[in-house]
Amino acid sequence: MTISDKALLHVLKLLEESDSLAIEIESGGMRLTARKGAAAAIPQARDATGAADAEPNAAAEAAPPASPAAEAAASPAPPPADPAEDGVTVVRSPMKGTFYRAPAPGEPPFCEAGDRVGADDTVCLIEIMKLFNSIPAGVAGTVERFLVENAEPVDLGQPVVSIRTG
Repeated sequence: MTISDKALLHVLKLLEESDSLAIEIESGGMRLTARKGAAAAIPQARDATGAADAEPNAAAEAAPPASPAAEAAASPAPPPADPAEDGVTVVRSPMKGTFYRAPAPGEPPFCEAGDRVGADDTVCLIEIMKLFNSIPAGVAGTVERFLVENAEPVDLGQPVVSIRTG
């Protein structure tokens, strides 16, 4: 059994309508993990228990923001952390997709290296299946550098921006 198009569209609709949501669906050897908002920041670690197979629509409908323990048990581990110096926070991609620095082609980037940003300021977009997800800085500070080129593919957990706090 695979995850149906209907189930995928339902998950995307739930994500679009939510401020914070985490959904994990596994079926027939395929795993779909979708996170948004505060749920995107939940640490991930692989646990031997894994996630149980679920009927896609039931999993999507019963998906309030997951507890950190449930997310840790259901998600693969992100790549190892880059060694960062003290006072530098690395913003990571919360999903696999395409990295964009600006809201649209031809428009100025959300921020440049050297710019001050607040924790809720958007620093980039990650696009997946024509759905554009705003990625906040997560901390207040100064953008140090971008770790990915514009319009390049990124993986889940990949470092995209470094921000010097303080």
